[in-house]
Amino acid sequence: MNDDLEVLRRLVDYHDHIAAPPVAVADDLRRGRRRVRRRRAVVAGTLAAGLASAVAAVTLVIGAEPGGRPEPAGPPSPPASTDSRRGSPGLVAPLIAPDSMLDVRELGFRVEGLQTVGGRLLADRQEVEVVVERATYSVEVYYQGRDPELSASDPSGQEIRVHGVAGTLVERPDFGSHLTYLIWEYAPDSWAVVRRSEDSSVPSRKAEVLVVAEAVRPGGPAVRVPFRLGTASAPLLRSETLVEVWMSRDAASWRASYESGLGLVGNPSTSGGRCGGSAMASRSERSFSHRGHPGCVEAVDEDLSEVGSVELEVDGQTRQVHRHGAPLAGYRVEDLADLLAGITVASSDDRAIWFDLATAFGG
Repeated sequence: MNDDLEVLRRLVDYHDHIAAPPVAVADDLRRGRRRVRRRRAVVAGTLAAGLASAVAAVTLVIGAEPGGRPEPAGPPSPPASTDSRRGSPGLVAPLIAPDSMLDVRELGFRVEGLQTVGGRLLADRQEVEVVVERATYSVEVYYQGRDPELSASDPSGQEIRVHGVAGTLVERPDFGSHLTYLIWEYAPDSWAVVRRSEDSSVPSRKAEVLVVAEAVRPGGPAVRVPFRLGTASAPLLRSETLVEVWMSRDAASWRASYESGLGLVGNPSTSGGRCGGSAMASRSERSFSHRGHPGCVEAVDEDLSEVGSVELEVDGQTRQVHRHGAPLAGYRVEDLADLLAGITVASSDDRAIWFDLATAFGG
């Protein structure tokens, strides 16, 4: 009997000896927060200049998943998390910023099993929009060294792990809306964010935000757009100054923006190119025709001396050029109308014949 007890005692002692140490989640987060504070002081000036140049918006369309398979709709079952980075299905390698936005051939990530409804490229990140339970969520993956400007040490935050990586889940009021976001450092000095901002009366979105984060995977679809700028754009829009591109999944709407503040927008036509009355009393509108296409000039004053935007209806699509926060001073309406009329639109929904960014924007 004594021999049996001695054997059991030795087994217990051995088990305690080899037991794995607990995962120090709080220590991981504190180290990440210290890195954030150190980097903010260094990159603050650079970010201020970079964000100032990215004021205007550009739209791009994101296609199917790699291999040409359409993305399935509907929420998936959350993938199982793992406490080990080895074999993790989530993001592991940092996303490196390209020398030019025109060099982006494919996204560096995808959101597996969720319906994608839009995509966007910016100077500091790649972004897609997905739907869970009829609500839209933004998924942002930042290039290495770029700061998402969201705190990973919010006092209201909940410590959580995404595929074994420490992150912070925050839910709080935000200027009359209800902000929910999950931020995690998926690689050294590289951040990912899932966020949702909506009316403050909605119920908690924490569960859905976590579902989206767990579905983020490395490797994304090709980036192609269904339009191409013509030669008339060359004197007005320099391709190397492109700062943002956005497009809806069905390619019905798109935007593109430049460092100069100029922006191009394409939407399905609802007015047939006719002026429909400005929403601002300080503006006036004038209808015109260019190459047989109806158009509208919107001005910031009644005598049309300062043009705010120019629209042209071509083949059922309303195309607009504007300057963010300022009139189109120094540009002739005829030249801007030439730019809009010269845009080529792909003849079908087959993404194989769409254009890469370098071709679309004349790079």
